[in-house]
Amino acid sequence: MSPALVLLTALPLGQLQRDPFQTLALATTPFDPAVTATCPFHVTAIVEDGEEAVALGVVPSSGQECTPQVLRVGDTVTPHHGRIVRIDDQGIEVVTEYLTIDGDLVTERTLLGLGQEVDW
Repeated sequence: MSPALVLLTALPLGQLQRDPFQTLALATTPFDPAVTATCPFHVTAIVEDGEEAVALGVVPSSGQECTPQVLRVGDTVTPHHGRIVRIDDQGIEVVTEYLTIDGDLVTERTLLGLGQEVDW
């Protein structure tokens, strides 16, 4: 007899049947707003190498201490999949593209300088 079969036969029949419309309760950790930081996005530094420029930026997922993360061209930084298209000494340029209800493509360009906070 397989272990799964033994487990099923050891349970009373009432525990084997579940209401299919009842929400399945999974063991999760409760949301604690004190632990989740709400860091506004901002660029803290720009480092230029001979071949590539990278930015250090605080993103909302940086953790409770709002630790800066390395940002490169092509990284997604907004909740709406906005991507970094340019990093230079002026700051970073983020492009967000989305479709309207009419099917029109809308492109938003956002230029962010050092220390400029933005809340997406």
